[in-house]
Amino acid sequence: SAKGGEGSYTYTVSYKKKTSDKWTAKQYFTENDTVTIKPASAVDYEICVKAKDSKGTVTKNYFDVSVSR
Repeated sequence: SAKGGEGSYTYTVSYKKKTSDKWTAKQYFTENDTVTIKPASAVDYEICVKAKDSKGTVTKNYFDVSVSR
């Protein structure tokens, strides 16, 4: 979820393996604030979440996730 800014929010969620430079977009600026990512392999991932308010201001946060099976 987001706070601050103006009006409603839209979200972009992207992820990549830590060893890769290629990002995969799971969703692109939609109002859905819940996303499920099912990792393809047991490695470390980086996730980027961008939130945009109704005036177009974008903020982003990065998260590291370690997947083991």
